[in-house]
Amino acid sequence: MKKFTILMAFVALASFAMAQAIQAPSNIACKNIEKDTRTMVEKYMERQALKANAVWTQDFDGAEAWTTYANPVVGQYKWQTVNVEQFMAAGWGDFENGWYLFPMADSATDANKWAFIDIYGPILRAATADRPDSVANMPVVFEAYIQFDDIDLSTVNNPMLLWNQYYRTFNASMQKLYVDVSVDGATWTSYQINKSDDIPHGEYAEYEQALLLGIAANESNVSIRFRWTHDRTTYEIYGTGYAWGIDDVMVIETPQYDLKHLETAMNFFVYIDYHEAGNANGYHYSGHFGQIPKEQMDTEASYMFFNTIVENNGLQVATPIVKVEVTNPEGTVVYNNTITGPEIASGAVDTIDIMAPEFGLEAPIVTGEYVASIEITIQGQEDQNPNNNLYETRFFVTGDGRYARDLDNITQSYGLAGWNVGGNNEEMLATKYFINETTTIESVDVYIEGDPDAENWGTIGNTVQLVLLSWGGDQYVAFAESEPLVLAAEHLNTWVNFTFADNTEIIVDLDNEGVGEVLVAVKMFYTGSYSNNTIDIGMDKSTNFGDWSGWYRILASGEWNWYYGASDGKAFAIRINLPYEGNYVKEDMMANFKVYPNPTQDILKIETQSQKSILNIYSVDGKLVRNVEVSNNAEINVSEFATGVYTVVLTDENGNVGTQRFIKN
Repeated sequence: MKKFTILMAFVALASFAMAQAIQAPSNIACKNIEKDTRTMVEKYMERQALKANAVWTQDFDGAEAWTTYANPVVGQYKWQTVNVEQFMAAGWGDFENGWYLFPMADSATDANKWAFIDIYGPILRAATADRPDSVANMPVVFEAYIQFDDIDLSTVNNPMLLWNQYYRTFNASMQKLYVDVSVDGATWTSYQINKSDDIPHGEYAEYEQALLLGIAANESNVSIRFRWTHDRTTYEIYGTGYAWGIDDVMVIETPQYDLKHLETAMNFFVYIDYHEAGNANGYHYSGHFGQIPKEQMDTEASYMFFNTIVENNGLQVATPIVKVEVTNPEGTVVYNNTITGPEIASGAVDTIDIMAPEFGLEAPIVTGEYVASIEITIQGQEDQNPNNNLYETRFFVTGDGRYARDLDNITQSYGLAGWNVGGNNEEMLATKYFINETTTIESVDVYIEGDPDAENWGTIGNTVQLVLLSWGGDQYVAFAESEPLVLAAEHLNTWVNFTFADNTEIIVDLDNEGVGEVLVAVKMFYTGSYSNNTIDIGMDKSTNFGDWSGWYRILASGEWNWYYGASDGKAFAIRINLPYEGNYVKEDMMANFKVYPNPTQDILKIETQSQKSILNIYSVDGKLVRNVEVSNNAEINVSEFATGVYTVVLTDENGNVGTQRFIKN
């Protein structure tokens, strides 16, 4: 076979910009939590603990105890409460996968209803297929709120308003969102939230908000409202907003001591000291890998580092203690480290670096699943809300040469065609890989999603090509390409293997730092039709993969440029296959199955690709409550289960084992 040898140069970080907010002022009134990587179950447990001691709560499931207002009154531009069935019936989005709006019912909430204002949906429903961005029916100047009255906070000295929300912005400069507070029903104090400098244009995520209500302390007649406004007077032809959903609104007495885990970044193989001048953009540069070949882990460069972001939700200054523990597939602890961080003022956020001693695997390396757990405590004090102090992430060491960002949990997808009508030929989505030992890239696997029966926004007939790139000093340079592939129905919703032209193997050498770097990209070519321009690549959101792992190349303002952050902390389903030694015994990888709806009251649906699997359900105390055999799609009646959190363990016919959790309401 013909071979090309490429020296992978280290990317100069100074050529990119990335802001990492280390600490916020201690006296801020409202805190926007930009990233919370805890699981739905972890958030649910925190909510339950908080609600148990809350002074006032509203989850929208009981009798209507709120009022709504909209000016002007136009169609669906208003606050309303919905459940999953109503949400889906109205065509607001894809509940399972989350389309342009959001699956609020799949959030941390334990409720079946949530409050919701839809701004973008009426635009789509009123538009034609050729012009989905029509704004003919959107009010130019608009205001709408949902209001709660008669809240008694007379016994609360330091009230804190908490709520769970899902929000996506669109043309953020024209819209403003507020929480308004009144103690007499006439005079209002407004706090602007979800600011455009906190949430960039087009982005969406689940946010948990905390607002200190000093004005309402010890007041007996408090009113609170959530208010949406926009003004398109200057740019009347453009739309604004997508939607805003809120749930589990509550007021609590602010605890004296409460540290909260916000995010943990696990950096593999390359660490950039983001504290140094000019390196602020290097935070979480290497990102998380989900599946790493054993041969790549058994090198001097194969070290991992942790950064944990902690928020002080208590009234008092607190000193965080962060404990990190990593166990191998045999249950043996292979890394154990405890770091005491700096003091964190009330309302502030700080990052704790866990990098000394370094974490690496020692030979003989065991293949299978490694679990890293993070626990936060307070030096000399008891944390009054310990349910938000834990975090868990994982990775697999593979024995078959498989190297991937993902964890075999592909539940979302992402494409680039929406950036420009009809898409631009040769735009790319890419994932960055670090190579610790000179090796050969034999092929690449890509998970391509699509609806083979879709009349519009189809994928069939478009073309993809696999490209490998290295850093050429001032830009990325392609050094290997696959043959173009015209997509057909057989290529959708599955892994597609790409080899290089003429069966070329690509040898990746190391730079003088002992680490090589390669950008693995999917190049896209479209038919040119607005209704048939989609090429979507699968995504895994199982853990915090980091913004630097996902890259995209688009044509903007007449120039082609590379940008990072396309995956928004998720992993693109783009894998490389490397050579491996010896006989490979398949590890117990995370079985590919889904459980929904989550939470549920009665029926739990199971989706698996396996023809025959054993499904066990365990209660939170480890008791086996259900043992059944399932195949493909199944429904389990859990109506008689006690309220709480349950673990589903599925073992397929090949011995692969996977776990999922669900909440029984």
